[in-house]
Amino acid sequence: MFKSTLATLALTMIFGISNGLKAEVHIKSAKDLHDADPYWGQGESDPYVYVYGVTNGGHQDEYRTDYVNNDNSPEWHTTIHFNERSDYIKLKFKLYDSDYNIPKISSDDQLGETKYIYLNDLDCDEWNYKSLTIYKDDDYKDIQGTLSVDIKPYECPQN
Repeated sequence: MFKSTLATLALTMIFGISNGLKAEVHIKSAKDLHDADPYWGQGESDPYVYVYGVTNGGHQDEYRTDYVNNDNSPEWHTTIHFNERSDYIKLKFKLYDSDYNIPKISSDDQLGETKYIYLNDLDCDEWNYKSLTIYKDDDYKDIQGTLSVDIKPYECPQN
């Protein structure tokens, strides 16, 4: 038991491996999103956000905001609590255009995604403001706008 604890502590210090923690996420707004509805006469995109919390064991929980109608610079002001588990290590955000009012010939369009945010890189028990670049896809080349969020990791391990 003692050797195992020492090994885990050494790996944590050397490689930044963590047992994970809980987090509160406030999704504020996005700017300059791609218009996914130009051919339907529907105006601008109807964006919503999925946020994924990934644990150190690979488990993934996801939460979704409501969509904002006809707005390429939407505001959500939605708070999400990743407190079902205590071992979240990273977050990812994906934005979609809701096609709620278009006949279902396809699924909602992906507007873009952010790179992973590692919770260990944030200040614990404090709100961390992030302006995240939204990329077209996971090759992280084509920028599609920005997403503003506040993230508060908590129940952090004591150092």
